[in-house]
Amino acid sequence: ASPLGAARSSFMPQRLSKSEAKALAGVVQTKDGVRLVVTDEVLALLNKAISTSRSRMNMREIFRRMKVYEPMIRRKMTNGGLPDDLLAVPIVESGYRNIAGRNSAGLWQFIPGTARRFGLRVEMTGPAPIQERIDERYDEEKSTEAAVAYFARLYREFEDWHAVLLAYNVGERRVLDEMHRAGHRDVLKLIREGRFEAGPSSYLPKVIASAILMKNPQLTQD
Repeated sequence: ASPLGAARSSFMPQRLSKSEAKALAGVVQTKDGVRLVVTDEVLALLNKAISTSRSRMNMREIFRRMKVYEPMIRRKMTNGGLPDDLLAVPIVESGYRNIAGRNSAGLWQFIPGTARRFGLRVEMTGPAPIQERIDERYDEEKSTEAAVAYFARLYREFEDWHAVLLAYNVGERRVLDEMHRAGHRDVLKLIREGRFEAGPSSYLPKVIASAILMKNPQLTQD
């Protein structure tokens, strides 16, 4: 249980201090999981998610949708030797909605090229002009298996979950190139140095904040 659970159960959470957020992260931190480092941006994202009744309701809706898929995803993650912190990724990617993005789709928001690399069919089939589109990015089980395979491959490459998550967002080549240019592999430092544009720079903090909230759902209660 959270060290703040009892204290916060009797009133609506409004804002966390950095020390409170670090305490929450420390309780749910696992040895082999994502390092739940509470930076200023992570703290700001946590407080944005819990500061209003509407934002808390939005998070509760995401967690409600997550419950539908959680047993299947958790099983596949465990079988693949991956930490359950990665359940936070679809919170950021899709809000646990099996939807289309601009060039991505599904719970895990794979782009077509990456989907095909990990065994998902994204194609048109049948004779013209009557063709059927097959898109396995919308198959929750198959797309989760592809995500597990991708995360496992990225971890073999980087051996650091921060790098894995950033690479999932921008591609491993981009992360490797920036590491080479910087002369170090500290992903949070790469972000602080401004080596990634706004979207990628906020991706890792969003996943960390989502993981902390996911493991401390009492913060989202009214």
